[in-house]
Amino acid sequence: MNIREARIDDYEGFLSVFKEIEKLHREFVNWKFRECDNEQNIFPYEYYKKMVEKNNSNIYIFEFENKIVGLSMGEIVESKDIPVLKEREYLKIRTVGVLPEYRNKGIGNKLLKELENWAMSKGVYDFEIDVYAFNNSALEFYKNNDFDVYLYGLRKSKN
Repeated sequence: MNIREARIDDYEGFLSVFKEIEKLHREFVNWKFRECDNEQNIFPYEYYKKMVEKNNSNIYIFEFENKIVGLSMGEIVESKDIPVLKEREYLKIRTVGVLPEYRNKGIGNKLLKELENWAMSKGVYDFEIDVYAFNNSALEFYKNNDFDVYLYGLRKSKN
């Protein structure tokens, strides 16, 4: 078992985990997510490469027996230049995901902590993530890791 920063050559293994995350989104948020004709369109290589190479973003992977079974991904974001908002930097967590057969073993917790530690090493101490309302297990995961719900997003469609 090993947690490390992702490398460019980890893309295929990364994609195998990310596909599981996106499968949930397509199933439960099908008004927003669509099937991809090419699995690499789920998370394009160029975007992956940028996340791995940029100084303000990072991807961590969890390996078990030379197989990538989990990932965490985030980037440091500066608040928008809006007079009413405080200027700040925060870690925008894009996702934490673990293959189904490896869940509930503490892997997600370790991947999240690694991402948080990376941000803190850069002087960033605020962390945020968006979680879809259907994803109760993710909501519980983040609450168990001391995240507080501070915003509800609502949607209405007349289709």
